[in-house]
Amino acid sequence: MACYLQSEGFDVVVINPRQARDFARAMGYLAKTDRIDARVLLQMSEVINQHPERKQYIRPLPDAHR
Repeated sequence: MACYLQSEGFDVVVINPRQARDFARAMGYLAKTDRIDARVLLQMSEVINQHPERKQYIRPLPDAHR
């Protein structure tokens, strides 16, 4: 999915689920629901966008590895 979105021109950042959970805890979100997860991912994207050097884009695999 991430590779497809990137090929369509979207900026894509793959976030490690553990890092997202740690970020949520640091922001004071102790419960875990879809609504909270969405809010946390939005806040993480805002932090990443403030620091473009932290963006990590997916590099497409060579055809031999698909």
